[in-house]
Amino acid sequence: MKTLYLMRHSKALNSSKDSSDFNRPLHPQGEIDAQTMGSRLLVKNPIPEIIISSPAKRALNTALQVLKELQISKESLITNTNLYLASAQSILTVINNSNKSLNSVCIIGHNPGISELIYLLTGTSMNMTTSAIATIEIDCNNWSEVFHGCGQLVNYDQP
Repeated sequence: MKTLYLMRHSKALNSSKDSSDFNRPLHPQGEIDAQTMGSRLLVKNPIPEIIISSPAKRALNTALQVLKELQISKESLITNTNLYLASAQSILTVINNSNKSLNSVCIIGHNPGISELIYLLTGTSMNMTTSAIATIEIDCNNWSEVFHGCGQLVNYDQP
């Protein structure tokens, strides 16, 4: 059994003409929400063994806040450029390439890809709000075995 946590990055500041979408920082409320959700993940069983995040500033800052709340090492955070504004299929490919020895993985990314992936894996249609986390259980031994329709949505939480 594998546990997949899919999280949408926390609320970011609106982009300006002086900054790119990629470099948008977290809104102050987004920082608070990321901490809140990280502390909620801390009581989950199992807690994520690894966090794979989009390298976009807002996603990475969300991941760092979650990591801090989980009290796990920074080595447990990986950025993957394929997660920036990724489609559901691109996110699934990142999951499929995860180390099979890991039993719980947290992906931090962007909509609409995160919401679409929940639907692909579980058949549950939802629009993830910022900082929300969907917990999906998957009956498999290896992340490469994760495919459309194989998961069960067991929890959805938002700040």
